[in-house]
Amino acid sequence: MLKTIYKSDVVIFKQDTINHIIFINCIKDSFTEKEYEEYHEALLQVYSNYEKINTKFFFIFDINKLGMYSLTFSKAEANFFNKLEPRTEKIVHAMCTITESTIIKNSINFFIGLFSSVVPIKIVSDIEEAINFINSLKKNNVKYNV
Repeated sequence: MLKTIYKSDVVIFKQDTINHIIFINCIKDSFTEKEYEEYHEALLQVYSNYEKINTKFFFIFDINKLGMYSLTFSKAEANFFNKLEPRTEKIVHAMCTITESTIIKNSINFFIGLFSSVVPIKIVSDIEEAINFINSLKKNNVKYNV
């Protein structure tokens, strides 16, 4: 069961507490600076919550609605997560980004190449691919109805 843990005009965070997955769905095509700061504060709160319970989790980001803004978003996210590297290594199993755009996939892969990651990262086309990626890393498969 997915529980909404954060919602703003630009993004929704849902949590699967059984499988320890945080789904982040961008619901608007761009962020203001203030919205981006609030989004990052919410991400940091997720980190803090999982650090408190000493449990690793998975991130799934759906950036389909961002369109070409997702290039700017991806670069900013690479910088943001690079600063969180020690924390990420301790509590994040893997990250997965959903986008249907080949151009955006290639661009994100470029940023991943620039900023190496301490956890596995995969760019996929849909939620099923994201779940398959997570299942490839887990001992027990995620049960998720797409």
